[in-house]
Amino acid sequence: MATTDFIQPTETALTNLWVSIQNFFPNLIGAILVLIVGIPISNFVQRIISKLLTKARLDDWARKNGLEKALFHTSLTEILAVSTKWILLLIFFTQASTTLGLTTLTEFLVGFLNAIPNIIVGALIIVIALALGDLFERTIKSKAFAFSEIFGVVVYFLTVYFGIVLALPKFGITNVEILVNGFNYIIAGVSVGIAIALGLGVGLAMKDPIAKLITKGPKRRR
Repeated sequence: MATTDFIQPTETALTNLWVSIQNFFPNLIGAILVLIVGIPISNFVQRIISKLLTKARLDDWARKNGLEKALFHTSLTEILAVSTKWILLLIFFTQASTTLGLTTLTEFLVGFLNAIPNIIVGALIIVIALALGDLFERTIKSKAFAFSEIFGVVVYFLTVYFGIVLALPKFGITNVEILVNGFNYIIAGVSVGIAIALGLGVGLAMKDPIAKLITKGPKRRR
């Protein structure tokens, strides 16, 4: 009786294990086939996009429109081609994970794929902010007025900061109240600084004419 009670559960466990292995191997082969097909397709699409955008002179257009600094001197063609490749790879990895029955991993990958449109929008907002900040900075510095160098840097920083605040919710960071309040304080501080700088500039500029008026005043009375 004791031997039977030991053998029967062991036999049942081994049978279930064998059935699981039989069911797993076809799924494993299917997942491997998905990756064998998906990886070359992703690489092929990357090369095609890279060649098409190179012929379209996208990088030249980016340089002419001041996007080079915003992209940290990285090729826009390369960014788009590599991003497309990895999106395709994620799709194939998700399919392979589904085939293997890896529910947790599949849910994570699906959630990430669903977030990609918002991530792209957030990245575009930051790139546009960087490009506009660079444009504003160069324009202000080219005017060569008093404190133009400092003012140009400040405007660049504020533009990029504002873009980051707008972009963060697209990355899932919705609590940006601290950054918004910080932005308001920065604006207030910069405004006060500009007012003081202008006041000092006007004061220094008017120092000599006022001094001349003071010295000429008594002479005219004589």
